[in-house]
Parts: sequence; structure tokens; C-alpha cells
Amino acid sequence: VNACVDVVVCAVGLLKALALDPGNKVDHDTLQSREHLKETFSYFMDKGVAAERFFTDKELFQNIAQTASQFPGAKHFVGGNAALIGQKLSTNLNLSVMLCGPVGPKLRELLDDRIIVPAESLQEMDEYHLILEYQSGDEWGSIKAPQANRFIFSHDVSNGEMNMMETFITSLEEFEPELVVLSGLHMMEGQGKEERNKRLQE
Repeated sequence: VNACVDVVVCAVGLLKALALDPGNKVDHDTLQSREHLKETFSYFMDKGVAAERFFTDKELFQNIAQTASQFPGAKHFVGGNAALIGQKLSTNLNLSVMLCGPVGPKLRELLDDRIIVPAESLQEMDEYHLILEYQSGDEWGSIKAPQANRFIFSHDVSNGEMNMMETFITSLEEFEPELVVLSGLHMMEGQGKEERNKRLQE
């Protein structure tokens, strides 16, 4: 029940386009501002270590995602384990595949036409995961990457709260699958333990 659009973009180029310079090297558990983004990215690029963070400000994230999506050389891919598994299974012409997850216009465009998406899974906006890649030796201000790696961040509430679980369950009766693949439970890690357990019990 998890699906998104992965946007892979040149990290240094995007940060320059956002007019962000390196900041203090601080590892924030969540990103709440542009300042948090540059500080956390500075921390990990300096070490050449991969990381993934949740961006709390929806409007600000959407602005950054739009810039990333339109940045020269940006690449868009099907993301989310459920969508990737569905994409792989759809290559077998003997199978009918249904995907329940938050599917926006860009993801629908990227998905194989043979994948069945319930109407209730369609939404006006995509869930974007921004993947900022850098190569060994890339420089951003005074920071020089010791090795190639990537930094990922998103404001992905739909997958984090597993909003499509009910759609998935109600679709089973009509679709009558011979095999069910569940994926995306790890996306709930951003919730508190109590909220996560309550959602799983539901």
C-alpha cells in the first residue's frame, strides 16, 4: 500500500538553485525548515553517509519538490516497494496486478498501463521522495564529499499513515487475488509507538 514518485537530482545543483549554502553540520531527526535541510545535508555530505529524513512543512516541501522535479537532469521513477513490486509483476502477461497506494498523475503516468489502480487510490497530487545524489569529490561551499552517496527526504503522510489500507481491504473482494503482497509497514516508523500500534490493530 505504499507508492510514490522518486525524483533523483544532482544534490549540489539543486541546493544552489534553492539558494542554500552549507550551514552548521547538525543531524536533525526531522526537517522543519530550509535551515534544517542545509544543516542536516551538510552533516551527512561531509561524512559521505546516506540518510533519509521526514520534512514536516508541507507547503515548503512542495515548493522544494517542484524545483527539484523541474531541475535540469532530474529523473522520475516509480517509488515505494508496493509500486515497484507491482511494476515487476506486471511484466508477466499472465498476471493481473492491482496496486492500492496513493497514486497521483505523475505516478499513474510512470506505472505500467496493465496495473489496475482503484479509483479510491487516485489523488490529485503525487507523493514525492526527493533523492539528492552526489559523487565523490563533489564540492558544496567548503564541503567536499569523501565518497558518492545520497540524501533522501519527503513529506509523505499518505504512506506514513497507510491511508490506502481500507481501500486495499475493500478492493480484495472484487479483485479476488490469488496472492496478496503487503509492503510499506516501515513507513509508519515516523509515527509514535502508540499511534503505530493503534493503526496496525485497525
